[in-house]
Order: sequence, then C-alpha cells, then structure tokens
Amino acid sequence: MKPRSTIVFLLVLIVIGATVLRHRLNARSDWQPVSGGGEVGVYKITYEQNAYVSYGESLRHKLIRSLPWSLQSRLNRLAGPGPAEWWAIAQKPLFTVWLVARNSANRAPASLEKVLLVLPDGQEIPGHLPGFNTGTKDALRSYYFDPAYRALPRLHLRAFVKEQSEPLEFDILNPLHDPAL
Repeated sequence: MKPRSTIVFLLVLIVIGATVLRHRLNARSDWQPVSGGGEVGVYKITYEQNAYVSYGESLRHKLIRSLPWSLQSRLNRLAGPGPAEWWAIAQKPLFTVWLVARNSANRAPASLEKVLLVLPDGQEIPGHLPGFNTGTKDALRSYYFDPAYRALPRLHLRAFVKEQSEPLEFDILNPLHDPAL
C-alpha cells in the first residue's frame, strides 16, 4: 500500500470505529412489549440545549453524514430513505429521555400518556412533553425532566401507554451520571 492510501484506510477505520462506539454508548434499554403489537425502548438520554437525535440511521448514512456537504447531497440519493430525525430546541439545557418504537403499526410512542422518573426514595417526577420538538417520523417521543437528574447512577422510568393496564418499566444506567454532583 502507498502511504497515502494507508492514511485514508486508517481514517476510514477510525470513522467506522468512532461510529460503532458512539452507537454502543447510547443509552439503550430492554425493549418493552406494547399491547396491540410492537415494542418501546429508551433510545437515548441527552442533556443539551439544542438536541439532535436520529433513529434508524444505517452505517451507510452515518458515513455519508461525515463527508463534506457537497458530497452528502449527491450520495444521499443513492443511500435510500434516511433515518427518523428529531430536534429539540430550548432556552437552556434539558435532561431529555428519548423513547422509540419498533415493529409497531400503532406508533407506540404517540400512544404514551405520561412518563415518570422514579427516584430512589419512591418519589415520582413527571416528564414534560416539550412543545419544541420537530421531527420527520412519529417513531420517537421525548420527555424532559427539570432539574437534570445527572447525580443518579441509574434511572428508573415508568411509562404509561393508552389502553394498557400495566405501565412499562425501564431500569437503565444513566449515561450522563456525574458523581461530582
């Protein structure tokens, strides 16, 4: 291999490795079944003022997104349909839990009535549906909690779904945990 092609090969490996690592570090939970079919899971947890979340993005789309804009527009047509994308814009950083549905004909996140954060002492903190979401598909739904619960090492979420008697329970590691708080 020529030195230039070796450098390009190593850069491609680094981009692929970083993409895979980022994908694995996202907060993922066990999927919970929803009445009527499909499942709901915690997709990601963010603490940002302007959050961008995409779901269903293939490695092909991630690689294209890492290229210069002039190439992205040409290659996106060849890559096929893109992911579901959501943006949340606020006046301050918000601790936001993003829920996603899969294999669901009824768009399960849209049927969520409320989501609670259950603190270790049993206190239930209601999640707020932001009025600032915009997105391309109904597969994602976000709830923010104020203040930010970054001091908790684990998060216990309870989601209530319309026409389902038992709530969905999620117990996940808090990817934003900061022991200094």
